[in-house]
Amino acid sequence: MRIIGSFFVICVLVGVSLGQQPIDGIDARSNSAEFAKQLGSTDPLLRQRSAEALARLAATEHRKLVEGYQLQEKNKDEFFRLMIRFAILAAIYIAMAVYAFYLNQMLQIRWRRWMTDVYLQRWLADRTYYRMQLTGAPADNPDQRIAEDFKLFVDETLSLSLGFLNAVVTLGSFVGILWTLSGPFAIPYNGGEIVIPGYMVWAALIYAIAGTWMTHKIGKALIGLNFNQQRFEADFRFSLVRFRENGEGVALYGGEEDELRNFRTRFGNVVENWWRIMKRQKVLNSFTIGYNQLAVIFPFVGAGNRYFAGTIQLGGLMQISASVKCTTVVKATRGCTQACACRGVSTTNEISNAT
Repeated sequence: MRIIGSFFVICVLVGVSLGQQPIDGIDARSNSAEFAKQLGSTDPLLRQRSAEALARLAATEHRKLVEGYQLQEKNKDEFFRLMIRFAILAAIYIAMAVYAFYLNQMLQIRWRRWMTDVYLQRWLADRTYYRMQLTGAPADNPDQRIAEDFKLFVDETLSLSLGFLNAVVTLGSFVGILWTLSGPFAIPYNGGEIVIPGYMVWAALIYAIAGTWMTHKIGKALIGLNFNQQRFEADFRFSLVRFRENGEGVALYGGEEDELRNFRTRFGNVVENWWRIMKRQKVLNSFTIGYNQLAVIFPFVGAGNRYFAGTIQLGGLMQISASVKCTTVVKATRGCTQACACRGVSTTNEISNAT
């Protein structure tokens, strides 16, 4: 929908520059051309006013398009033309979304297949699987690490990487709008003043960096907790598999009570560690949810003085709010992502050292 919205805004701006309809008694095309020239001025205030004027012209034409000239006048031809355009854009968006997901899955399975093949060869080469058991601190459940951890490592690493790439692209898309609309901010200093251009950009970046740092500090404990959770889960699964493979011996010697006691102990470790994860996740969620809610009012507090001074219109204030929100929202990174990375590294080191 962002693609459709962006394309629609571009169409509106082009319509403003080429239109012949008068706006407040002034030719829209000549005004938009003049304002566009002023965007290249070295005067920041002149660039600011020109950007706001173009935004007002675009909003006016958009309102006329939707309310005055098309729907209100029941222009059937224009209505169906826009519907066809929307259908084309929607089809393009659907194809892009489907193939983005498909290619993501294809990369996941190819990456996992390569990692699994490499480490299976290392694990079986030169009896590494046997010599690992003779070391002072043998790796726990290396077979299940290869089966489970590589899958989690690939999935979460791709999710984290693509999320970071999306955040960078979003930042690049909105930082220009935010820089233009926020304008300069003067701070009195030593009888003069210090002018900070595009002050909301710097405020948003500081806010986002502070939130990211706090999220890391609070959620860092989840790395070890999720590492232990995967280990306890693997131990519990291994005990069940071992019981199934040795079922005849357990039945002959009547070892059901001992096995049940072992099962409860291992699953107790799973439950106990899960409660630790819940408590730490509760603290992390309390911060991130509060931080994201504060991000809603943060742009209004930062840019409210320019709005009440009449420097920007309500539409500009709302654009600043949307841009800041896109650059500052923090999503709590699941501890499993970092834990899988740590487990993947530890598995690599242990198998490589034994080799």
